[in-house]
Amino acid sequence: MDRIFKITDDFCLFNGNILDFDSPIDTNYISKINPYSGENKNKYNQICNEYIIGQKLSKYSEFLTAIDCQIIQRNKDGDEYFYDNIRDEYIFENCGNLVEDIEIIEVYVYQKSGNDLQHYFDNPDKLYNLLTKNNTINVYDGINILIVYFVNILIILYNEKIIHKDIKPGNIIVGDDLINFPENIKIIDLGFSFQYNNFSDFTLNQAIDLYGDDILDDLKTKYMTDDLSILSYHFSINLYNDDNFIDYLDIFNIITSVATPNYCAPEFNMRLSTGFITPTIGSMICPDIRNDILEIRKDIPQYIISNQYDIDYTELLVLYLKETGDYYDFIKKNIIEKWKIQTIIDYNKKNNTNYNLFEIVYIIVNGLTGPNPLIYKYDLYAFGLILNVLLNTYKLYDPRKHRVKKTKRKSKTRKKKVEVLLNLMIIMIKVIIKNLNKYIM
Repeated sequence: MDRIFKITDDFCLFNGNILDFDSPIDTNYISKINPYSGENKNKYNQICNEYIIGQKLSKYSEFLTAIDCQIIQRNKDGDEYFYDNIRDEYIFENCGNLVEDIEIIEVYVYQKSGNDLQHYFDNPDKLYNLLTKNNTINVYDGINILIVYFVNILIILYNEKIIHKDIKPGNIIVGDDLINFPENIKIIDLGFSFQYNNFSDFTLNQAIDLYGDDILDDLKTKYMTDDLSILSYHFSINLYNDDNFIDYLDIFNIITSVATPNYCAPEFNMRLSTGFITPTIGSMICPDIRNDILEIRKDIPQYIISNQYDIDYTELLVLYLKETGDYYDFIKKNIIEKWKIQTIIDYNKKNNTNYNLFEIVYIIVNGLTGPNPLIYKYDLYAFGLILNVLLNTYKLYDPRKHRVKKTKRKSKTRKKKVEVLLNLMIIMIKVIIKNLNKYIM
């Protein structure tokens, strides 16, 4: 059997456990190569992140996580690369453009699985068989079962304080054993996932993962304590005072980046912002590389972090509307500059939202901070969009068309009932999606 499974400019996959190079190829496993040096070095999260986060989720059958991860490095002398062994040379030489000019790679090993959910969306007849457990249950019951299954996954992520960050049909694997639906469905790809206990812990842990343990040692010396909650708080506050703030920008990449825009709410996507006001979850805490807003307004994130559990929204709004160098008291003058209002209007038009100024301030405060940050809803929204695609796919696919035609005249009444049931199902799912947060809070 050939070791190569799929190699493109974006993927390098091998059959079997490529790390166990000398053993026969085990078709129960598949190996994935990720470049880690070059442009990918220290940009998003810790090395072997998929495996480390996966260890926290491997106890749950709803997730299919990496069973191993190793770092492989080659060294360059002049124009020639040198390798530690034949295995390493084979991997680098066969991964082509993906690892061109790359010296360090991550090698992940997974248990091999079935097709992804996108495959079923592209083949509605197979989707119907999945939802009906090969025609053993009603399709509407199958959809309800899937909703509950997705809610259970959200509960797991919330309890573990993990943001998956890349929920999409391509990262939902469906096993061939359809009769075991929905237990045959697994969530994969934790490359963008991260643990989020609170904003201060997140910033410190990201700094340590990306820049090394020296940061923690320096904090312990400076504040004469080993208490991580105290150290993380001081780090997050002082982060905005640091003259070298630009050096820490990579800490926020995992939050501000969007892996799959089609399955991301506009409130989480900085690329959809408009103007100087950026009403997204991290607009006044995470740096937006397109402007220098945090170079000007370091007071806002520091106020939010310090007061996140007992915020005075009016005080913050005054602060938010204050012009640099001049105190702008909108309460006494009852005036908000026209261009700021227009920015909000433009944002609402662009993203089909309807936020007012106070709601935007609420998002800014509770996006990444507070007792229940909105970042916990990231995966919730993605699952909601997936369910919406599922319903639209099934609505376009009428399984009756694939049955053997009978001479008996078709019943218009039955067709009408099916359409009504589908519409009711769509309404029900929209209501469930809207209230899913009650299940995870």
